[in-house]
Amino acid sequence: MAKWRAADPAVYPGAGVADIAPYTARWADAVLALAQALRNLQEDGVTVTPQPLDCGCDGSESQPWADGSVMLQYLKQVETDGVTGYIRFDTTAARLDAEYSIVNLRSDGWQNVGTWNLSTRLDIHSDADIRFAGGATTVVPYISDLNNKTLRVVTIAADGFVEISDVDSDGNNVTGNDRFQGFCMELFSWLSTELGFNYEYYEVEDGEYGIYNSQTGKWSGLVGDVVDGKADISVAIMSITSARQAVADFTLPYYDNGITLAMQKASSRTSNTWGFISPFEGELWATILLTALAVGLFQGVANLATKSMDEESNEPAKEEEEKETGLLEAVWQSFVALVGMGPEFLPRSLSGRISAFFWGVGILVAISTYTANLAAFLTVRNVDNSISSAEDLLAQTEITYGTIRTYATWVSFQTTTTEPYQSLGVAIKANEESLLVENLQEGLDKMRQERYALFTDSAELDYAASRQPCDLETIGRLFWQTGYGMLLPKNSKYTVEFNQAIVRAEELGVVDELDTKWIKSSECSGTDQTVLESSVIGLQDMLGVFVLVYGGMALALIVLIGEFIYTCAQEAKKSDPHKPMTVTEAVKTRLKRIFSRRKRSSVKNEVHPSSINPNPAFIIDLE
Repeated sequence: MAKWRAADPAVYPGAGVADIAPYTARWADAVLALAQALRNLQEDGVTVTPQPLDCGCDGSESQPWADGSVMLQYLKQVETDGVTGYIRFDTTAARLDAEYSIVNLRSDGWQNVGTWNLSTRLDIHSDADIRFAGGATTVVPYISDLNNKTLRVVTIAADGFVEISDVDSDGNNVTGNDRFQGFCMELFSWLSTELGFNYEYYEVEDGEYGIYNSQTGKWSGLVGDVVDGKADISVAIMSITSARQAVADFTLPYYDNGITLAMQKASSRTSNTWGFISPFEGELWATILLTALAVGLFQGVANLATKSMDEESNEPAKEEEEKETGLLEAVWQSFVALVGMGPEFLPRSLSGRISAFFWGVGILVAISTYTANLAAFLTVRNVDNSISSAEDLLAQTEITYGTIRTYATWVSFQTTTTEPYQSLGVAIKANEESLLVENLQEGLDKMRQERYALFTDSAELDYAASRQPCDLETIGRLFWQTGYGMLLPKNSKYTVEFNQAIVRAEELGVVDELDTKWIKSSECSGTDQTVLESSVIGLQDMLGVFVLVYGGMALALIVLIGEFIYTCAQEAKKSDPHKPMTVTEAVKTRLKRIFSRRKRSSVKNEVHPSSINPNPAFIIDLE
């Protein structure tokens, strides 16, 4: 109002005064509501395309605005300050928090005789002097026939909201209305006490909330029973939609609801005594050990094949020399290198040094990778947050997504023109046999068994995610926000009475108490909202290291063959001129010496009596 009083009347007719005319104030609020809706559209990245209005005034068929439903949905979600008060709407687009003056036209002008608002409804001043058309001065109050009436109530099971069982918590068999428990049942019982009616529950036969069949022209589920007159009212978690409201009457929402998506959390890491081997897969550990064995054997063979030997010398080799050339010692040195201990000797041959170099490179990479991933396992748990909204699902192919076939959510996906929901609906439609589920429980099982995201009512998903085993989480913000309402036949005379009673239940805190008792839960409050986990390194991740090591060994093998042939050729040249030796004979002789030397070394530590030298100082004459 301060801005209105300060505005220029030449630019804004009627401005510049202390008060604002009612119609002008409402026009101002309408502009503010539209501006807020357009701002929300822009923030959500939703695009609407303006088009000329065609009301069919020339006799032609009128063409509705293609994006009109989207604009209307965002207008319903507006919440902002206005000239006449706070602006917000219910699901039927009626303004909330609004109060209207009831006036009576008299000879001296309009007189204020009462007020009307959504909560208290009509309130006529007790001292008001009212003159109606025809001269009547009193209003005959409406007396409802709902008192002592028995309503036939149709419902459907939903965890927390409607729980149906033939056995109570004590194990006793129950029948009739006692079979039905939950949030909805207790709220409806409170309403019956307020309005004075009786009721009897029954469960819908086909297990559906209500989908319109264009071929038969009939509604299924709860909606069908109400429309066909089988039930007087439906009490369940039924989403308020325009299609359903066209054939029946919804009460005011008794529980806020929207559409969201949920996925399974990643499995959390648990303590393990042998957790230090977890950074590598078993296949990778086995490959590392086998490679160490192969490198050791190769270096042992290379040492033996390239060792310089004197044909005329039969003296045993020194212990250090034997240790250096032994196969077992070479294998031991290869395994010791894995834990970072320096070798006791270095290969003398070029081929052995080449294989040792490439094995050292492989060990360096393996140890560095193991250390980094072990630290991740013990201190840092990685969170998979690749999906944070419905838009992210369209940009990937690893996670499938769908909804419940019999829910209004699937109908909305098929009819919406808003992105990204239209594209999501097209993708689901293309594979509906594998992506649609028949009920909520099937959807929950599918999320736990596969990489699958489920779109459905936020109230049901929040309930499931807040219960054990705490392995699900809801993602992103709500969209298509409506609410749950009770459904009555079209133009029911009881709709207003139920609306008034629902508003009173909310004002008195009855709804909040039932929400705390049946829906809200702290079972998963101690768990992380995002489950954290580290990745295990597999053989494929380290395959390049083994290619490098075995490639180096292949190169070393070629060098070893060259060294061996070269050494044999040198021995052939040094042979007795009177008994020249060919290279082939030199090769055979060298191989024979290698194996005969290994045989001698195996018995070098045996003790023979002839080799014992007695010490005269310790000889005692026993004669």
